[in-house]
Amino acid sequence: MQTGIDEHLLPPHTRGEAETALRKCVHCGFCNATCPTYQLTGNELDGPRGRIYLIKEVLEGTTPTELTQRHLDRCLTCTACESTCPSGVPYHTLLGIGREQVDAQVSRPMRRGMSRKLIRGIASRTWLFRTALWLGRRLRTALPAALRTTLPTPGKRLAPLPQAPTSSAPTDSTTSVLLPGCVHPVLAPATHEAAARVLVRLGTKVVSGDRVGCCGALHHHFGDTRGARRRVERNVDQLIRLMDEKGVTRIITTASGCGAFMRDYPALLADPHTGEVPVDAQRVAGALRDIAEVLDPQELARRTSPGATDGTSQQLHCPCTLEHGLHLSGTVRELLQAVGLEARADPHPGACCGSAGAWSVLEPQMAHSLGERRAQQLDADDPDVILTANVGCQQHLSRHTGTPVRHWIEEVEARTR
Repeated sequence: MQTGIDEHLLPPHTRGEAETALRKCVHCGFCNATCPTYQLTGNELDGPRGRIYLIKEVLEGTTPTELTQRHLDRCLTCTACESTCPSGVPYHTLLGIGREQVDAQVSRPMRRGMSRKLIRGIASRTWLFRTALWLGRRLRTALPAALRTTLPTPGKRLAPLPQAPTSSAPTDSTTSVLLPGCVHPVLAPATHEAAARVLVRLGTKVVSGDRVGCCGALHHHFGDTRGARRRVERNVDQLIRLMDEKGVTRIITTASGCGAFMRDYPALLADPHTGEVPVDAQRVAGALRDIAEVLDPQELARRTSPGATDGTSQQLHCPCTLEHGLHLSGTVRELLQAVGLEARADPHPGACCGSAGAWSVLEPQMAHSLGERRAQQLDADDPDVILTANVGCQQHLSRHTGTPVRHWIEEVEARTR
């Protein structure tokens, strides 16, 4: 795709990124075949190819409109399009650039703008999210219908966590920080606790990551690039302190959405003029691991409790961030098999369920359609439990199926010793 970006709109490095992305696009439309929003609306501008054209026009100097902004807002950033693009267009990079430019020129209607600010302000602060959820559940009947139907359910905690490796556990000489996330402590505390248990049983020293805040994905996906960068910078500072003072060598997350976003920390903090990446951001990204990447299937098999297989059937759900962002769906299934669980493969791995962080609150109708479709796919063989890898997907799917939805690490923890 030929382009002539207005040099006054973007600094040199960012402009180069945008030009490279645009020139890779060959208009083939393969991306639309896997785009959730295009499948729902059939509107070219609700697909990656159409959004790329919109972004191109804005970067070439065309004044964006509220409709331009609306079509970019509707993107779930599932990146399924990147997995199917034969030209390797870095769509998510281009989308971030486009959203920032459009939001700088177009003001949202007051109600929609306030909703976005409230969501990212509340959901990114655990204590505030906990308080808001408590109030919401008590005032449920007074809430708007769209919010009432998406109000999440607090999760249950496990027993107190072990504080040190057991004497029988092999010491793997690593120190890890297990990130709690911003909504995990409220919606799925058992996931964090189960992951910590498994790590301790395998001899890993686990230190607290409670001072590390929201990863920044929520702000970035809402077009608040500056707010996202501020959070990323704070997190990098906190994590570097843990690495230098506590000897942390691995940064572990149990949310595939957070993990996929945090791997982009170096790109997010790159100098927009020179492209230079801060060394600390590279160190953090290099130490980042999803929980699936640090577990040894053979060691898990050795620690599987006798009679752990209880006859239940499991259906694996592969979130888009696990499939397209981290490419770990096969690894998760291997770990489940190691503890005796023959979880059924996801029939449509990486197909978005419609959660996308807080997107489901802003686009309730489309989110409902995607959630129902995804739940039907996963429920087709009548499983006893659906196993996922992301807290947002877990909550969203739970609203569309009567089958229990849990993080896969909870099942691993329950079957090991």
